[in-house]
Amino acid sequence: MAISKDVINRTNQFIKDNDQFFKEAPVNINEIVNVCKITKKEYPFDNDISGVLIIDKSNQKVTIGVNSNTISEQRKNFTVAHELGHFILHNNNMSNTFVDNIFFRKKAEGYLSLIHIWR
Repeated sequence: MAISKDVINRTNQFIKDNDQFFKEAPVNINEIVNVCKITKKEYPFDNDISGVLIIDKSNQKVTIGVNSNTISEQRKNFTVAHELGHFILHNNNMSNTFVDNIFFRKKAEGYLSLIHIWR
């Protein structure tokens, strides 16, 4: 699947506008979320939901929800970064809610594969 020029341009512009966060690893995703004025909340979603992004255009409020049942802080950070990506790339779309469902997990070979949809 090819990445569109718009996605590349939006990503590059976000990094350029927020370059202070990308000077060293690991990137502190929570600082970026705070600067973007996004509220992060943990909620005990069903196990098939890793995270959600809700854009309330009526009051310009954005919330990222993370499944509190997730044990690993690294996985929670990944989910927050993933939802932030939806916000950066899709916040002009008509959709106000993105729900990332976990469709498939493969642990037998030592890795985890995730396939998700947006609602």
